[in-house]
Amino acid sequence: MKLIDKLPTSYDQINYKTYVQILQTIPAEKPDEWDDDEYKSYLNLAPLSILLDVPVIDLERLPATELMPMLQRVQFMAGPIKNAKTSLSLKAMDELTYDEFVTYQSLKVDAWANMPRILKMIVKDKTAEEIDQLSISEVYAVFFTLSKSTKRFTTLLIRSLALKMVKQTLMMLWRKVKLMLTNLFLVR
Repeated sequence: MKLIDKLPTSYDQINYKTYVQILQTIPAEKPDEWDDDEYKSYLNLAPLSILLDVPVIDLERLPATELMPMLQRVQFMAGPIKNAKTSLSLKAMDELTYDEFVTYQSLKVDAWANMPRILKMIVKDKTAEEIDQLSISEVYAVFFTLSKSTKRFTTLLIRSLALKMVKQTLMMLWRKVKLMLTNLFLVR
């Protein structure tokens, strides 16, 4: 099998763990010891290296006629992952226990690194092994859905707390009014 045939043609064909590995491999800034050409070369070849499980140095030795079609095949990775709807059954925010919700809130700060734990906590209809096989498109859809769900849940929670505070304040005022009326009638 040729190397090019091992490459994905869409995000649906990339496992989310592989995608996270690619993200973690690419440096955010050019290392000082690299020149611009080395950095650009690494940015192009690192994803191929991970997707093919071939060292970058070996990819650099390939003829341009073989390397260029491979780079074109993964060109879709230069664009964003499309928002999609997930077919997975997810726990709603109000189904999470308090501990799970707090854990989720702390894990989502570094969602990419904590993705396996988050997914295993919120996906209802998959085993841990099945979750490990999800594509990055599916995981992205899960996080898009979770983001909307979390915003809705937080808004409802804030409204609920505000209503409780108003009720408590009214109860305290009513007690004070009753006490004042009682004192007023006792004085006479």
